[in-house]
Amino acid sequence: MKNDPAILVRNLSISIHGNSILKNLSVSIEKFKITCIVGESGSGKSTFFKYLLGLREGMQVEGSAFIFGEELIVPSDKIQIVFQDPFLYFNPNWNLEKSLLEPVFLQKKDPEKLKPILLKNLEMFSLDPNSIHKKPDEFSGGELQRLSIVRALMTEPEILLMDEPVSGLDRLVLEDTIAFIHRLQKQNPMTLVIITHDLEFAGGVSDSVIVLNRGEIIEFGRSTEVFSNPQNETTKGLLKARNLSGIRWKEG
Repeated sequence: MKNDPAILVRNLSISIHGNSILKNLSVSIEKFKITCIVGESGSGKSTFFKYLLGLREGMQVEGSAFIFGEELIVPSDKIQIVFQDPFLYFNPNWNLEKSLLEPVFLQKKDPEKLKPILLKNLEMFSLDPNSIHKKPDEFSGGELQRLSIVRALMTEPEILLMDEPVSGLDRLVLEDTIAFIHRLQKQNPMTLVIITHDLEFAGGVSDSVIVLNRGEIIEFGRSTEVFSNPQNETTKGLLKARNLSGIRWKEG
């Protein structure tokens, strides 16, 4: 419905092989906003993404989630993900066009009708439309990262999940990535949910932040408020361990 959040989670608990991974999560993620999920390794971030994608093999699930008001029972075509490793998306034997249009084939849409959208998206992200006949090994890792986003956009998702998009990047590239994601969200209005370990990136890119610790939400709110005035001791510890003095907060 019109006023429903993009993602609504109610009392979600997930166990895998008897191990409790997520514990009674309840959260509402706004439409057309950027939300970061932060936390140490093992906090449950990846399990939450897998659940949203419908990858639930081996999971014992209690609770529920809703996507724009509809209960998430089977995988939703409104959701796409960009994984940390862009090489996962590109068959080394295929040219770029075939890889980028693969999601369209999987949804049984006509690729010829969507090819103009593909070329437009390539130009929008400063990628040469004439490069669609090249192979993946002719591109840099940064270019493939942007191309993996273009690929995800081909199905026109309403929610885009991003897994560690700045892992291992230096500060200059990090700032470029923040600007790129803001441009992406402005030109393709949608809901972005981003997993990250990088608190500086989270503060600069997001409207809201969820802090996970050992499968529980220990902090949730506007990024500026959570990072400037954390209420939980674990969040305070995470912030203290990192120098965030140079952070450029997302405006608006």
